[in-house]
Parts: sequence; C-alpha cells; structure tokens
Amino acid sequence: MIKFLDPLDVPHEEFKEKYRDGVIKLRVNTNEAGYLFNSVLSEYVGGQANYRGLGFGGFIFGFIAIFFVGWWSLLGFAIGVAGLNLSRRHTVKSVISAALGDAETYEFLSNNRILAYQEAK
Repeated sequence: MIKFLDPLDVPHEEFKEKYRDGVIKLRVNTNEAGYLFNSVLSEYVGGQANYRGLGFGGFIFGFIAIFFVGWWSLLGFAIGVAGLNLSRRHTVKSVISAALGDAETYEFLSNNRILAYQEAK
C-alpha cells in the first residue's frame, strides 16, 4: 500500500536511513513533480529539457513523416515514446536525489504529496 510521507512523523535523517537500508521503496507523483523543474528541481532542468525535447521532437518528426514517408513515422513515434519514458525516469531520479540531499526539499515534496513510499517486502 502506498502512503505519503509526513516530515513530522519521519524526519529527514530517519527518511534517509530507511531508504538506504531498503525499508521503504519511494514513489513519485511525476505529473506534479514535472512542474518543479523551474523552482525546486532547478539543478536537474538541463537533463529534463533534453529528454522532453527528444520526446516531443520524435512525435513531431513522426507526425510530419506520415505525410511524406508513412513507415518513417513509426521511427519518430518510437523515439517520442522513448524520450517521454526517459523524461519520466529522470523526474523520479531527480525528485529522490533532491529529497535525499536536502531536508527542506524533502519537507516540501512530502507536504505537497509528491513523494510517497511503500514498505519493502
């Protein structure tokens, strides 16, 4: 069962210990976290821009290729899907790295229900 972290119940140091010991498995609300790259996650914005550019560029290429050479559009759509999947994985990695690195960021992500956890089995 997925639960949201509460910084009052699980302080930052305890959170880091539980994560490193494998007691909890983190989950990230990627839809909400995607808006934080201009503020809280600004140090990770370069990689995110690359992956999003690859994803959306692939979709645009695929859409245009439909009109000229039909089967090339599949390549463009495949690049687009791969780029968006890379973007989502980068978002998860960035949120977890930011939460582990800074107590204030951890509290922000927890309070805004962006960072959740599941107990490891």
